[in-house]
Amino acid sequence: MKQPFSTLPLGLLAVLLCAGCVSSPSERYAENKAAAAAWPVEVQAKVQQGIVEPGFTKDQVRVAFGKADRVYSRETDQGKFEVWAYFSKAPSFSIGIGGGSGHFGAGAAVSTRAHDDELKRVIFKDELVVSVELTKRG
Repeated sequence: MKQPFSTLPLGLLAVLLCAGCVSSPSERYAENKAAAAAWPVEVQAKVQQGIVEPGFTKDQVRVAFGKADRVYSRETDQGKFEVWAYFSKAPSFSIGIGGGSGHFGAGAAVSTRAHDDELKRVIFKDELVVSVELTKRG
C-alpha cells in the first residue's frame, strides 16, 4: 500500500537546503573585505545592511544585493542607463492530495527557480547608482 505524504519529507528537505543558497549582505561583505576597506565608513555600514543609495559603485551594489538576476540597457532623452534587476529567490512549495474510486495519492513539489516577481531595480549612469526602485509588497 502506498504511504500518503511519503514525498513530503523530501520536499521539506529541499526547501531547507535551498534556504541556504542565497548569501546575505554581511557574508558578501566578509568575502570582499579587502576591497571594501577603501570605501567610506558610512558606505561600508550601509552595504553590510544591504542598503544601496545613489552614488554607490557597481562593486558596492554587488556586495549589498548580490549578482543581478537580469542586466539590461535603457536609453532615454537623459542618456543611456544600465539597469540591474533582482527577482524573488524564495523557493515555491506545493502539496497535492487526490483520491477517487478507492485510490488515494499525495505529492509534493519544490521549485527553486526565481519567480517573475521583480523585487528591486538599480539604475546606473556612468558606472554610479542614480536610482534604486523597490517593489512594494501588499
